[in-house]
Amino acid sequence: PYATAQQFIDAVSEAEAIALTRAPGASAALDLPRIAKALANASSSIDSYLATRYPVPISPVPDLVVSWTIALAREELDRQGRDFVVKAADRVRAALKDISTGKATLGSAPEGSATRALDLDPRNFAGYLPGCGC
Repeated sequence: PYATAQQFIDAVSEAEAIALTRAPGASAALDLPRIAKALANASSSIDSYLATRYPVPISPVPDLVVSWTIALAREELDRQGRDFVVKAADRVRAALKDISTGKATLGSAPEGSATRALDLDPRNFAGYLPGCGC
């Protein structure tokens, strides 16, 4: 996966990670295997978009891809379908779609695109942009 369970926990908080992974009626403990599975699923989803333009898996993993992975995993684990979680995942999928169709790259984005809203920094992707000079 492009993100670790600890990165997920750090991003969403331990309390939320417990709430997202706890089975109804279960004790208040983290279910690390559920987090790992959601992160693996998110990473596979990301690869399905990026594979049209980049060799996958991406290595080293840029911070942006870590964030995308966490957002998609969070949506998978969120049984409540909270609006802000769904919207964050939708923004990730829109950015990935722009990349897969050639409207954007990991290092740049058209003005006003969903990818632009995610504050891409070309310096994070210099290894993936031949001749970029970033």
